[in-house]
Amino acid sequence: MASRTWSTMKDVLAWDAAVDQRAILGRGSWQQILTPVKLNSGASYPYGFGWVIKERAGKPLHQHAGSWQGFVSAYSRFLGDELSIVVLINSNTANPTTFVDGIAAIVNPALAVPPLAPVPDGEPAMTARFKGMLEQLRNGTLDPAGFAYVPSWFFPEAVPYYQDLLQDLGPAGPIVLAKREVLGDDRVYTYLVKFGAATWRYTVSIIPDGRVTSLSLAKN
Repeated sequence: MASRTWSTMKDVLAWDAAVDQRAILGRGSWQQILTPVKLNSGASYPYGFGWVIKERAGKPLHQHAGSWQGFVSAYSRFLGDELSIVVLINSNTANPTTFVDGIAAIVNPALAVPPLAPVPDGEPAMTARFKGMLEQLRNGTLDPAGFAYVPSWFFPEAVPYYQDLLQDLGPAGPIVLAKREVLGDDRVYTYLVKFGAATWRYTVSIIPDGRVTSLSLAKN
């Protein structure tokens, strides 16, 4: 019978101390772990070995989130504030990063994530395409050929979840661009969408050939 190892909060705290002290691994390995990868295209992507490399309030932020069999987690290290936040949740519908951001803002208000707001939309055709994808999700007609590199569980699990969610939410109002960023070779679009009185955050990432690599819908 295969064995499994489960991590506890004490395990994560011990690992956080090791990361802080640059223990266990050699200096060269730590440098690789915390250096954004260089893609074949020559572009840099903000990801090392096991860490998303970001900034928050002008200070380094290293973080990663994950999920496994109904559990979700997030681990963020705000280096400038000597602050590590670990969130472990036994519900795969929760967003642990939201909890991290809320805790960080309590510790230091400067670490609060700025609220999303409308920005000029220079690609209305792309916005129309993504709005059409929402209806395809609702109707169960999303075409897998338009996707690339999505996890194996995306179509059998995530798509039915979003289909049920959209049918419960009802008709979508206008979608408004709130953020557009380039990550390596990918373009990531974040929209604000009204469903009744509630505002939801709709994010789609595409590669240069236009295929979608990720799609998510969450309450704002």
